[in-house]
Amino acid sequence: MADMLIKLYELADDWQFLSKQQALGIAIRKPIGPEKHGIIAWVADHFSAGWASETDVALSNRPCTCFAAVKDLKIVGFACYLSDSPVTMPPHWDFSAPLALKNHIVKKVRARH
Repeated sequence: MADMLIKLYELADDWQFLSKQQALGIAIRKPIGPEKHGIIAWVADHFSAGWASETDVALSNRPCTCFAAVKDLKIVGFACYLSDSPVTMPPHWDFSAPLALKNHIVKKVRARH
């Protein structure tokens, strides 16, 4: 069977998608403290209680390991990492995390380095 893992270290460090999203009026950023419960509730309403729990963990991590996509002051998506399992230090780390946009493809990304 072929290796199905995503080799994040082989991806180009291309952040052009941020300017494309900004052109659409979407800001992708790390949430601040007062937004925590609103984001968790949004994830629970649109996806699942499990993903809401992972989002809670990601928002509580220091540094925060959650991003929110916001348009017209409303949440339209989120992404979390390092939110569901203990992570060992390099050279080996392994995690899976929710990545979703409302009304778009929803997936659980799994990566191993």
